[in-house]
Amino acid sequence: MKLKRFVLLAFFVAIELVLANTPLGFVPIGALRATTLHIPVILVGILMGKKEGMIMGFVFGCCSLLSATFTPTITSFVFSPFYGSGNLFSLLICFIPRILLGYLSGILHEISFPNGLNAGLVTIIHTFLVLLGIYIFFGDAYATAIGTQGLLLVLISVLLSNGLCEAIIAFLIISILYKPLNKIMTRSGFNG
Repeated sequence: MKLKRFVLLAFFVAIELVLANTPLGFVPIGALRATTLHIPVILVGILMGKKEGMIMGFVFGCCSLLSATFTPTITSFVFSPFYGSGNLFSLLICFIPRILLGYLSGILHEISFPNGLNAGLVTIIHTFLVLLGIYIFFGDAYATAIGTQGLLLVLISVLLSNGLCEAIIAFLIISILYKPLNKIMTRSGFNG
């Protein structure tokens, strides 16, 4: 990786860390936390490529793990093996969807998929994979923690509410930021 690209990636990692450590990154909504941490991951996947997108996804996963471990909610065990009934499956849920988020956004950009739609689609896929992991690995424990018998309906409603809101936000922000950032990167020699 060329030095300029490394510096740019470090800049985006710094943005991710700032988001993760301010109220802008994890927005509590009851037992859940909506997030904006997916946006830099998608942006890096689109602007820099799938490899860098995967690195950003890993950073997102680390932020989620630390947040779930040190500032937990009643359902944080699904993201941290160090909290409650969390286990190694917590790490799968914490990292795999986030790493795929960066990878898929890079792949979709490579095949000229429109960037705003790319952002919305990969956000929905990411949310779906997280919720699927919760359902498969922690269904009963999660249902008990939130006090419901209809876990599948709850998870579907999360996908349609949080997931859709996060997708719309990603669509708008990526649509606005891509062209000017790509132009700056090209002029500055970051794309070489």
